[in-house]
Order: sequence, then structure tokens, then C-alpha cells
Amino acid sequence: MNYYERHLGDYAKDTLGLSMLEHGAYNLLIDRCYAKEEGIPQDKIYKVALARTKEERAAVDSVLQEFFKLENGVWNKNRITEEIFAYKSGEPEREAKKANESNRLRRHRDERADLFKILTDSGDHAAWNIGINELREIVKRIQGAPCKPLPATAPATPATATQTPDPDTSINTNQPVTHASTSQKFSMHIGWKPSEEFATLAKMAMVAVPDGKLGEFIAHWLTQPITQRTQAEWDKALLKSAQHDKLRAASPLPARGRPAPDNFATKDYGTGVNPL
Repeated sequence: MNYYERHLGDYAKDTLGLSMLEHGAYNLLIDRCYAKEEGIPQDKIYKVALARTKEERAAVDSVLQEFFKLENGVWNKNRITEEIFAYKSGEPEREAKKANESNRLRRHRDERADLFKILTDSGDHAAWNIGINELREIVKRIQGAPCKPLPATAPATPATATQTPDPDTSINTNQPVTHASTSQKFSMHIGWKPSEEFATLAKMAMVAVPDGKLGEFIAHWLTQPITQRTQAEWDKALLKSAQHDKLRAASPLPARGRPAPDNFATKDYGTGVNPL
């Protein structure tokens, strides 16, 4: 047995008159009985209790006389014998439960592996720790319409009949928001939003993105459709830009001779950004 129940009230009541040495001897003896699931042979009793001095052996003898019974050269304790018997009687049921749990976990792992393979083969991706139910729904949509991409984490504003087309043909207003976990690169587009992980990254970097910053960021990169990054790289570019603004606000240049501030047209805050 790897453990046994220890009722503190019963123990305190039963061992009220024991000395410190006797408490130590008693605990060593009952631990050995539970661990080995059997009594202690008479010729090994002092060795089990680590009793070396005369006083220690006397403490062992006192505990044995009060709490144990010698039968056929083996010291046993009735309560321990009964609990070991009950434990062994339940062994088949515990083994069956353990086997069932192992099979359940194996089936769960196999199903996740199969679903991720379907997802990867379709050219899509998902976070490694995605819930199994969400993963099933994504694969179900893929199998139902294999030519359609995964749904966006935040859908772009749908076009309506009353909307006026943007005269700048380099801006694709209907481009969907890219899933945060994808490794595909794309140009900036209207409706782009940071991934769900961005808030955590900003918090770790102790940087806040003020109102209007996101719109300014998108507006600049809409003018440079040749620049393409993954979702993670766009997140990092926005974070670097916000960090730069924070540092510039904390250490302003002297008013006289102050150079013109950096802007998106002259400084690329996303240079050297690597995927997450």
C-alpha cells in the first residue's frame, strides 16, 4: 500500500500515554506493516523500528505489548490486518478502473492526433491546446466544405449593397481576419485585429495600446500592401510600435532643436520580427 488513512483523533486517543520514543517506534512499525501489507517477523522487529540502544528497544517492547499481537513468530495488529484485507479485496476493481482510464486517455490522444492531421492536410492550423470539442467543430466544418478557410477569430465587417467601393484597388476590404495561429503571411487589410494572445503579450511587456493607435497602425500599412507578415509578426510589430511610443513619451527630447518624430513612413517597427 502506498498510503493509508490516519485518523488524528483516534490516534491521539489511542496513544495518549506514549513517550516520544514510543511514538516513534509505533509509527515505524505500522508504516512497515502497511507498506509490506503483512506483519513483522519477530527476529526483525528491532531492525524495522531502528532500535539500537537499550532505551529504544524498551520502547519497541512497550509498543508491541500494548498494540500488537504475536502469532506464529509474526507481530500483527488487528486493525491493520483488516484494512490490508479490504484493500486487497478491492484490487481487481481498481485495476479495471485504471485500465478503463488508460483506454479513455489513449482514445482521446488518438482522436486529437487524427483531427489535427485532417486540419493540417487541409492547410489550416489550430492552437496545440485547443479544446477537443472546438477542434471537432472546426474539422466538421472543413469536411463539410473543404474549399472554405477556417472561420476568422473576429469576422471583418461584411459588405452591403449600400457601401461605396474603395477607390484604392490595392486595399482589399473583404479580406478575412487571419486566424492567430496561422503561419501564412498576408498584407495589412481593413478589419485586421490583433490576436487573442496580444493582450497577454502587451501585459507582459507592460505596454498599453491607446485608443487610435490601432487605426493609425493599420492606416500606415494599408499604404504598403507589398509588406506581408504572419499574424504573430503583425502582433509584434504593433507591440514594438507601442513600446517605442511609451519610451518616447517617458524621455521627451528638449524643445529646442528637437528633430521631427519618427513616423510609420520612415521607420518600420516590424523589421526583424520573427514568428511567435
